[in-house]
Amino acid sequence: MKVFSLFLITLCSFSVSSMNVEELLSKVKENYTNATKIEYNTTYELYKGHKSQSVHTSYEGYLYRNGNKVYQKIDKTEMINGADFSLKISHHERNMALNMAQDVSNMEVDLNVILKDCKSKTVEDKGSFYRIKLVYSSTSSTPLSVLYFRIDKKKFTVLQIDMYYGTNQDFSTSRSATDYAQPHLKIKFKDITTNPSDKKELFMFSKYITTTDSLLSPSGNCKGYELIDNRVK
Repeated sequence: MKVFSLFLITLCSFSVSSMNVEELLSKVKENYTNATKIEYNTTYELYKGHKSQSVHTSYEGYLYRNGNKVYQKIDKTEMINGADFSLKISHHERNMALNMAQDVSNMEVDLNVILKDCKSKTVEDKGSFYRIKLVYSSTSSTPLSVLYFRIDKKKFTVLQIDMYYGTNQDFSTSRSATDYAQPHLKIKFKDITTNPSDKKELFMFSKYITTTDSLLSPSGNCKGYELIDNRVK
């Protein structure tokens, strides 16, 4: 889920009339990668079954990137990749995992993975947006059966991603029963801007963890959480 949520872009001006799927996705990714800063909100909607029109679970998300620093929040989980640290905070489980900073390029979408094992790739003009449809074979290494991208025709931003899984998920909330169905995850992107204000506080180590006599302890809204320092060998 997290890897698709980073596949966003900026403004550009090019014709897609003669572009195939690979060229269009490559251009979109290039525009996102070239953006120094980017900010957007997301909505995740999970459906039970490919034909269902009723949302089973919904939650909000947010992403802010400035250079190699990325802050992302998905529901009750925060992920911060600062200049010299990486932190994952689970407010649901009340714990924090501290790691070394990651290379943002390793967190971006790999088009080779997305396009691998596709048995068909098409682009459709749907009026105000282009729709890319990728269909995967049953023997594909990806768990998806169909993947859709909705791309704004004027701004060339990704408006929506629809992920139809080929594997079953147990939607039951009971330990004594099962309720299997193929999930459909819809991710909507909104309020996309490539010139957001600076939010330096998101990447301040002291916002999340205090250091006293070389001892680390969660602070602020995370006070009392369990801290796991994975940097220690």
